[in-house]
Amino acid sequence: MTSFRRLVSVVVATLVMSSLVSITPTALASVRPDGVVAVVVDGVGTPATIGTGTDPATPADPNQGWTRILDADMLADRYSLGSITSATVAASSPGQPPDTLVLLGGNGRSVRLNAGDFATTWGWPSTRFSVRVVARAPVDRTVAYIGDSVGESAKNELVTLTDGMFSSFIIETLPSRFITKSPPSPSGVDVAATIPSNLDLVVVELGYNPSTDMAADIDTMMTTLGQRGARQVMWINMAEIRSNANGTSAYAAANAALRQARNRWPQLTIADWNAARVAADAQRAQWISSDGVHLTTSGQAQFALWVRQMIGGSVPVGGTSPVGAGSGGGGVAVVAPASRRFQPNQRIELSVVGASVTGADGVVRAIPTGASAVALNITSVAPAQPGFVTVWPCDVTRPDASNLNYVAGGAVANSVIAPVGASGKVCFHSNQATDFLVDITGWFSGTTDGAAATFVGATPRRVVDTRNAIGGPKVRLPAGGTISIPLAGAMMQRSDGVPEALPAHANAVAMNITAVMASQSGFFTVWPCGSPMPVASSVNFTRGSVVANGVVTSLGAGGAVCLYSDQQSDVLVDVLGWFGGGTRPPFTGAVPSRLVDTRNAVGGPAGVITPGAPKSVPVRGVTVTVDGVPQQVPTDAAAVALNVTMVDARAAGYATVWPCGMPMPEASNVNFGRGGTAANGVIAPIGVDGSVCIFTSADSHLIVDISGWFTGGASPAFTGNIPRRLIDTRNNIGPAPL
Repeated sequence: MTSFRRLVSVVVATLVMSSLVSITPTALASVRPDGVVAVVVDGVGTPATIGTGTDPATPADPNQGWTRILDADMLADRYSLGSITSATVAASSPGQPPDTLVLLGGNGRSVRLNAGDFATTWGWPSTRFSVRVVARAPVDRTVAYIGDSVGESAKNELVTLTDGMFSSFIIETLPSRFITKSPPSPSGVDVAATIPSNLDLVVVELGYNPSTDMAADIDTMMTTLGQRGARQVMWINMAEIRSNANGTSAYAAANAALRQARNRWPQLTIADWNAARVAADAQRAQWISSDGVHLTTSGQAQFALWVRQMIGGSVPVGGTSPVGAGSGGGGVAVVAPASRRFQPNQRIELSVVGASVTGADGVVRAIPTGASAVALNITSVAPAQPGFVTVWPCDVTRPDASNLNYVAGGAVANSVIAPVGASGKVCFHSNQATDFLVDITGWFSGTTDGAAATFVGATPRRVVDTRNAIGGPKVRLPAGGTISIPLAGAMMQRSDGVPEALPAHANAVAMNITAVMASQSGFFTVWPCGSPMPVASSVNFTRGSVVANGVVTSLGAGGAVCLYSDQQSDVLVDVLGWFGGGTRPPFTGAVPSRLVDTRNAVGGPAGVITPGAPKSVPVRGVTVTVDGVPQQVPTDAAAVALNVTMVDARAAGYATVWPCGMPMPEASNVNFGRGGTAANGVIAPIGVDGSVCIFTSADSHLIVDISGWFTGGASPAFTGNIPRRLIDTRNNIGPAPL
């Protein structure tokens, strides 16, 4: 039998000068799904006697602290076993210590080898060891690895451990490689620009070679990978061992830049090698050589095992494995990169009351117990299948509604005004596996007393579904068609479970509007009935997609809102709550008005905005139309309701909206791909200069529409804050899914 492993070895040999390994098995069916790809060998002994040498190959106690990886196909060929099905170390006679290595073959044969002779043949530091096998476990996934000398040193082990695991796996490593700089050539970004398009995962192991601007280098790498359509990026951080002349860690700042970047790039996950190599046992300290960066012989094996686990493969425990407490060698469990992926039909219960946030004025406040609702931006990252997320107050039954719709892969966001129940919690449900992010941008005070009410949160209620004759006939909205949606008097269920009709004194509503399977790319416009249709968009969609957006709009004549579509599409409308009226309403809705359009020199010069020059958008003092009358956004407005649209982006990326005058937060409001159009509703707190700022991670045109403002002053109806991330399942932030 010609083993797949030997075929891969030929590829390695022919490409050794470029350090590129391309593993593309043409017939995974010929590889047994349950087959063994590697035998992991761990030196065993008493942990208390571990030596303190820098290389586990020569510890003070040679019976402890080393790991090696053997190719299972190589062993099977050497001993004519066809394939390896199991490996154990057993005693040759009762009462004796384990002294015999037993290999079982797929052809029914077995071989018993003297452990001491076997260890001597391989040149291992001791004759006492335990073994464990690594199964193949194929996954239909395309992966690339871009690394430096650390990855280069462990490449052979990683190739062995991932034999037949992925539908394709490219490993490109180069000693002394920088992220963006060359020589040596090619740099990491140069490699990223040439990898195949639309890979499921790209692993980046770069950063040890110093960068003058790590944050900028990370953004350049992420932008380049976004241009190649990479669905997910996993960046391995640096071991913080090497010190600067002043005694500080040489890589702490670079790792901090990575942690900050994961909030700018939703598709980015940090694999925490620094945590994996830190543990209360001397074996792990010996994985890194004396220079504080490079791997020892055992470190190469352990690093490769850890990487396999990070990219989706299981690793059996034992010895000094980085995946749980070992039974064979007394290993200690090590953290994997923190991740709690949102699984199908789980829920997350988020306690928002009491959460600390920083206001646009720089003051830290706790969300009070009387808050009736919170303004959130929710994001789905790399979902497994098309699906949706529902948001509702935890005190009532989950409604039949959706707040965020997604397709497989990628990242999509939506804004939500989420009612808060008596428990102070907001609940989330996803019907498909996905990573999930939640950013909070403010809260509404809890007055619900008739006309003086601020915001009355409701269990989301579907008032329009053209697919199922809800709110009208079962017919798609035609291109150029408009529907009127009467809402005054509609029966709702408040977040406390009490039924209530949407009152006549309500002046505005919060809705989630979804376009379903549109015939062509286009947009919806939502505005108060009785006013002329504005030049603005509320939802932007592509052909055949399902796209949702949060909208806050005034109620027009007869308590109705109007919706126009420029393309044929099904329409879903869910109502999330309403705002009271009175002499000082909490929300003043306006006919949507365009503040910025960089394509047409609206709100500034024509031309894309760039990462180096965030756009400042003045909002206080801007004139809009309210009930047919021109009116300026007042100086005491606390926040504005915007629809932010990114058009024709030069690369995949994100946009962040925050109050000018404050530091840009680690959050995102709009996630976009290269080209095309992506939009999201944003409740944006206003900065002290009366403006909101917008950053984009990639060159893009920008459109900003305003639909109203929230009352500020001494007793504000809405208190805005600098966006703060409360949930990130990729990095173990927030409560675990239940």
